[in-house]
Amino acid sequence: MANKELARIQAKVIDEGLDSLTKEEVKELKYGSNDQEVMVNSDDFSDVQIANIKKSKKEGKQPSDIEKAALVGKKVDKQNEQLNVFIHGQNDVFTKHYDFKEDGVSFYIAIREPNIREQGLILGKTNVYLDGMSRYVDPTWFDIFYTLSLIRQCGVDVPVELQNDETIYTPAFKWLTQIGADFSEWEARFRS
Repeated sequence: MANKELARIQAKVIDEGLDSLTKEEVKELKYGSNDQEVMVNSDDFSDVQIANIKKSKKEGKQPSDIEKAALVGKKVDKQNEQLNVFIHGQNDVFTKHYDFKEDGVSFYIAIREPNIREQGLILGKTNVYLDGMSRYVDPTWFDIFYTLSLIRQCGVDVPVELQNDETIYTPAFKWLTQIGADFSEWEARFRS
């Protein structure tokens, strides 16, 4: 009976995600029942095996309890890895390639996630750019100069087009707007 319940919970996780579980289901998934004899280590399954299990499931074949456990384990491992990478600061650099064809410009940029001290410096630099008027400017202009300040403070790989304030003209405003929006979206992944 316990194995059927565990299989149901594992199937629910695969179909609906971990957030869909009740507290009791999480407890059952985490600890199982005392009469279970088999533990599944998802690391014992290669990416190819996991892909084959998913393919079989899509084709209507019911995966075994062990295969279901491996799928859940891989999913949990991936979520934990993403979380751990951010916590330990190993995934704190935003990178993206941009191709602004209408302007004939293509570049790669990398920006490190600012710590609290750097965040203060970025806000201060933004205020300097806006001559102390950052509270009164249109949000679009604030975002442009905030992004420029972010690049100045935390830019790891800054394209030539954005390296010198004296050579940044109107077309770059839309670049900075896009970079700022993309950085904010990337950054939001890590907030709970």
